[in-house]
Amino acid sequence: MDDRIKLIVEQADGWPGFFSSIEAAKSYLEAIDVDDGEFPRAYGPEGEPYRLTSMDGGVVVLEDEGRSKCPTELEDLLRRYLGHLGEKAAESDDLRALLKKCEPSIDY
Repeated sequence: MDDRIKLIVEQADGWPGFFSSIEAAKSYLEAIDVDDGEFPRAYGPEGEPYRLTSMDGGVVVLEDEGRSKCPTELEDLLRRYLGHLGEKAAESDDLRALLKKCEPSIDY
C-alpha cells in the first residue's frame, strides 16, 4: 500500500486531520493540545488505532494495543468529513477509496 495518508487524527470537534507520516504529525501537533484532549483518537490507514501522548514537550504517537483495528469507525469519520465538504462518498467506497478522496486535505 503506497497511499499518501499515513495517520488520521480525530480532533475534539469531530473532524479529522490528515498526515503523510507519523513524523509529520509529531512535528505539527502541539503537546499542550494533546495533553488537553484536543485529539481523542488517531488511526492508521487501515483503521489501526494509535494514541497520542506527550513527553518532554513533544508529541508521541504510539500504537494503541488495547484497542483492535476499527476500520468501520474510521470509515464513518471519513464519510462525515467528505459529506461536510460536499463530496459524495459512494456506498461501495471502501476505506482505501475514502482515504484517496481525502488526500487533498493532507495537513503535512
